[in-house]
Amino acid sequence: MKVRMRVFSNTEKRFVGTTALVVFCLLFFAFFEESPELSSVLQGAIIALIFFLVLPIAYTRLVLREPLTNLGFRGTNHTIAVLWTAFLAMGGFLCCWFLVYVYPNVAGEAIFPVLIETSFLWFILYTLTLLPLTLFIYEVFFRGMMQILWLGNTWMAVGAQAVLFIALLQLTEGIGLVDAPLILTTLAAGVVAKKTGSLWYAFLTSYLIVFLTDVLFLSLR
Repeated sequence: MKVRMRVFSNTEKRFVGTTALVVFCLLFFAFFEESPELSSVLQGAIIALIFFLVLPIAYTRLVLREPLTNLGFRGTNHTIAVLWTAFLAMGGFLCCWFLVYVYPNVAGEAIFPVLIETSFLWFILYTLTLLPLTLFIYEVFFRGMMQILWLGNTWMAVGAQAVLFIALLQLTEGIGLVDAPLILTTLAAGVVAKKTGSLWYAFLTSYLIVFLTDVLFLSLR
């Protein structure tokens, strides 16, 4: 009697392969042993750039042979997208403002490079370069790779990517009240990605919340 082997569909293969890549990237980032010869910040930036940006894009184009629109790089109904972005960005910032109102010490616990705190010019450069680049890297992985490509951009996907982000944050740095803006950001950006299907507006939501919260924190120091 011949045993018939089950043939997996392309959809199943795609899901298994994407799951393996997501898990690998998360575990590598969480448990990577830093070298004492290089700055920990620099090493973290390099790892994030490779595993959260380069690999998802390369995997989508070279392995899956799919367009980057499947990763969230797409247009959308701009009127609806702008409304969702404005609503959730303002809502996220107001939550952060309320947090500072209730717990004033949170603003002082936020860590910024010294130059940003002492020089307005460096703060402008930071908000135009390092901040958007960092947020974009995380946007591609958590909202693009995980929520849209891997989990199909459902409401469950919104919650799942937020939970995994929080878990990664706990494993790498630990979580405190000062991390509340980042947690709010990943939820708000996830909702925008769900409602618009566009990574660009999710990124804009993240940027607005973090930028406004940074300004708030720095103004209270």
